[in-house]
Amino acid sequence: MGALLRRFGREGTVLLLFGAAFVLCSRLSPYFLDAAGLLDASTLYMEAGIVALGMTFVIIGGQID
Repeated sequence: MGALLRRFGREGTVLLLFGAAFVLCSRLSPYFLDAAGLLDASTLYMEAGIVALGMTFVIIGGQID
């Protein structure tokens, strides 16, 4: 792990580990990248995404009282 950190830096190591986990999960489960599963996940997290987007604009605009 130390060699990865020295070679790619902190952000690169996190990205590399995330990519490895993505590939591993896609190989282990046939439903990981299934269209129905992706559609279901997007509908489940749609509300949180809309709220987070609105909060982001409020924070960027500095309109927090």
